[in-house]
Amino acid sequence: MRLRRNLSLIFLTSALTLPASAQQKSAPTSAPSTKTTQSAPTSALPADFAGFHKSPQKTSAATPADTKILQEYGLKSSETANYQRGDRNLKITAYTFPDATGAYGAFTYFRTPSMAKEDFCDDAASDGNHVLFRCTNVLLDINLDQVTAMTPAEMRELASDIPRAAGNLAKLPTLPLHLSAAAQKNARYIVGPLALDQLKGTVNSKLIDFSMSPEVVVGTEQTLDGTGTVVIAQYPTNQIAKLQVQKLNDWAKQQNTQWTNAQALTQQPASPTDTQPTRFATRRSGPIVAIVSGPIAEIDARKILEEINYDASVTWNEPAPNAKNNVANLLVNIIYLSFFVVAFMFILGIAFGGFRIFMKRFFPGKLIDRPEDVEFIKLNLR
Repeated sequence: MRLRRNLSLIFLTSALTLPASAQQKSAPTSAPSTKTTQSAPTSALPADFAGFHKSPQKTSAATPADTKILQEYGLKSSETANYQRGDRNLKITAYTFPDATGAYGAFTYFRTPSMAKEDFCDDAASDGNHVLFRCTNVLLDINLDQVTAMTPAEMRELASDIPRAAGNLAKLPTLPLHLSAAAQKNARYIVGPLALDQLKGTVNSKLIDFSMSPEVVVGTEQTLDGTGTVVIAQYPTNQIAKLQVQKLNDWAKQQNTQWTNAQALTQQPASPTDTQPTRFATRRSGPIVAIVSGPIAEIDARKILEEINYDASVTWNEPAPNAKNNVANLLVNIIYLSFFVVAFMFILGIAFGGFRIFMKRFFPGKLIDRPEDVEFIKLNLR
C-alpha cells in the first residue's frame, strides 16, 4: 500500500515538473524580437521622370562655405542623385527648406547675373547646361550633359514631381517688392551675415547688425553715372530702424572725413559734379531702412530712395460687426414691432366690434345677445 502511494507521488511530481521545464526551455525560442527599425528619410527627388532613372542616393555636393550660408536660410536636408537614360546623364542636387522663404533666399544666392529667366516652376534660371529652379520650399541645382529641344519639357515634368509646401509655408517674402522691376531680376534675399559679407559690398553685416533679426534684400540700379547698389533692411520695430539709420549716418560721416583728409594729402582737385568717389545715402520708412551706395549722383540716389516706402498692413482677426449685431438696429426693430402689434390689435378690435354691431342690427337675437345665452346670478336677499 505504501509502495503504491510512493509511486503515485513520484508520478504526480514528475507530471507537474515536466511541463514547467519544457516551458523554460522553449521560452528563449518563443521570445519576440525587440529589434527596432528606423524609417528612411523622405526624398525630395522622384525615382523616375521623363524616362530618366535615379541612381542610389548620395550626400550633397555643397561646399562647406555654401552649407553654412544655406543653414542661415534654414536648410533641413540635401541630397545629390544621378539620373540616366540611355547615354544621357543628369546630376541633380535638391535642397529642402522649412518654407518657401528659405528656398527663395537660396535661389537668389545661387543665381548669377548671366542666368536667363526660365518658366519651369515658381522661380527658374539657366545658363547653358546649368539649371536652377525652385518649387515652393525645394531648390534644385541641375547639371545637364547636353541641352536639347526637349529639355524644357523634361524640366517641367521633373518640377511636377517635386513635393511642395502649402498654406503659409508657401508664401514668399514681400521685401523684394520694394525694389524696381529691373532690380528684382538679380536681387538677393538675405537673412544672415555670411550671405551679406559674401557680396563684399560697401554695406556689410556689421552695419546691418543681424542680432536685431532683420531681413535684407540687395539689388542694383543702373544710372547715367554708374551702377548703384540698393540695400533694403527691414527690422522688427520702427525704433530699431531709427537707431540703425543713425548708426549708418555716423559711419558715413566718418568715411567722408577720412576721404576728405586723404584728398587733402594727395592735393587732387575734387570733381565739380560729385565730391565723393562712392555715394552713400540712407532713408527710413517705418521699420525699413534703405541704403544706396556706389558711383552715382546724389540726385539719382535720392530718387531711388524716394521710391522705397513702407505700407503698414493691418490684420483684423475678429469678425466685423454687421447690422445683425448692432444694438441701435435692434432698438429700431423693437419700435417697428411695437407699432405693428398696436396697429394689428387696433384693426382686430374694429373688426370684432363692427361684426357685433352688424349682427345686432341685421340679425337681432340670432347670434349675438340671444336670450338663452344671457344668464344672471340672482341673490334673493331679503
